[in-house]
Amino acid sequence: MSEPARPEPQSSTSPGAWDEFWSGKELVVIEADETHWRSVMWHRAFHFWEERFAAAPGNRLLECGAGSAQTSLYLAGRGFDCTMLDNSAPGTTMGRRNFRRVGREGKYLVGDMCSLPFDDGSFDIVFSDGVLEHFESIERPIKEMVRILKPGGVFAAEVVPQKLSCQTLGNVEIFCARLAKRILSLQLRRAVPESRAKWDIYENSIPPGEYVRLLRQEGVDDAEARASSPFPNLSLPKSIAHLYGRIMLRSKRLADRFENSPSRLAIAWSSTFRVYGAKRA
Repeated sequence: MSEPARPEPQSSTSPGAWDEFWSGKELVVIEADETHWRSVMWHRAFHFWEERFAAAPGNRLLECGAGSAQTSLYLAGRGFDCTMLDNSAPGTTMGRRNFRRVGREGKYLVGDMCSLPFDDGSFDIVFSDGVLEHFESIERPIKEMVRILKPGGVFAAEVVPQKLSCQTLGNVEIFCARLAKRILSLQLRRAVPESRAKWDIYENSIPPGEYVRLLRQEGVDDAEARASSPFPNLSLPKSIAHLYGRIMLRSKRLADRFENSPSRLAIAWSSTFRVYGAKRA
């Protein structure tokens, strides 16, 4: 007798696929004056995108797959008119909570990136962070994101592909840190599997060049891809996390050169890459 077929895993782009991830999740607060490495990393990204978005024809921004909407929250404080879309209702709730925490205004809706509920040319900027890598095919979401841009509007995305990078080394450190913590607290049952990443989601390995090709095909003539950060995410005690953050701050010039380098080696080392450009006027 043949074995029964295994059920296909749910696509991470299906409606509600992220509900479990966002439900009951504690609000993550990114402090402006914090030296913790995670805050330093976020603010480097905030400043990078703010500079790129200055070239947009206006300030109306849509963040796709927004979740907690950290980037939109920062930009709303800089005068941007932010709309947040996510395919998870708990995800949009998290973004709404984040905005309310600091008394800022924003618009939130549940929707599908493959069929965005907006007219052509509705936004000056369309942005996504850590979203496009979850699509088996990126052609449709990219087409939709460019469609709703005004002429001269800015397309921007940060992508976390499935590949070897500096984060591969970081993941080894994270696993070892989690495992050591469980062993020291005598939580030995399933210590090894529980020390691995718990959110098993699809990540594609589509290279940066394919994103650039598709964007140019859709009318983003100056599309380009660049490495994001030379620093991996780590699991560190608080004191060391702040030391790591201070090292990042002291390495600003080096990190700036890295993030603006067209080098393939830079993109290979970086765990993420950024793709951006302006829609043909």
